[in-house]
Amino acid sequence: MGVADTRRTGCGPRPRRSSGQSIVELTLMLPVLLLILLVVIDFGHLFLGWVNLQNTARIGADFAATHSGAWTASDQDAIDAQERYQELIKRDASTINCSLPSTLPIPTFPDGNTTLNGRAQVNLTCDFQLLTPLVGNVVGNPLRMSASAAFPIRVGLYGVAPPSTPMPTATPAPTPTPTAKLCTVPTLIGKKTNPASQDWAKAGFDPVNFLVSIGANNYTIRTEVPLFSDGTEQYCATFQITVGP
Repeated sequence: MGVADTRRTGCGPRPRRSSGQSIVELTLMLPVLLLILLVVIDFGHLFLGWVNLQNTARIGADFAATHSGAWTASDQDAIDAQERYQELIKRDASTINCSLPSTLPIPTFPDGNTTLNGRAQVNLTCDFQLLTPLVGNVVGNPLRMSASAAFPIRVGLYGVAPPSTPMPTATPAPTPTPTAKLCTVPTLIGKKTNPASQDWAKAGFDPVNFLVSIGANNYTIRTEVPLFSDGTEQYCATFQITVGP
């Protein structure tokens, strides 16, 4: 009998790779995969931080649009509004992993006025700390990012003319000077916007002049503009008030 030939031919199965070879390949690829993962995390972190910084700028600009007079006056109400502006920006930016300037920039008014038909603008910069040294070497670490937002000013009166005195007549009886009707401004702090709007109309004011902040939900009112108006008498048809959450 002949002896069977047990040598491997070209069409036979190939030998399986050893587990040691797989471990070596994984060891070589693992640092590269980790680096790619860190780069993805870094860019995702930067994008999220930029979105949050934009939102912080919008919050500051919205507040400045309803308190524009705070940067043109020197009374206690103006000082309180400026402190509130600083507090709003710092509180919202506390969730962002970046460093704001030690002195926050004040709002600017690019249209040259702080009344209706103007705009309030806030520009912010923030230094973001990167996680990956490789990305930091390319774009710099920390990386400075900027955000800007502008809102139309919603404080002031549309041209209200003072009561006019009629021309004298030939009759000896004096003609009385017409005066606009006055209404007492109700207190709206702590009320929901819908009931507050009804109170505004019951007091004799035009409901069109009852303005709610952006995002007109039925929220509890915490701010009134002008803040000094509660309990005072103002012209019913023209006095305007803006409320916010």
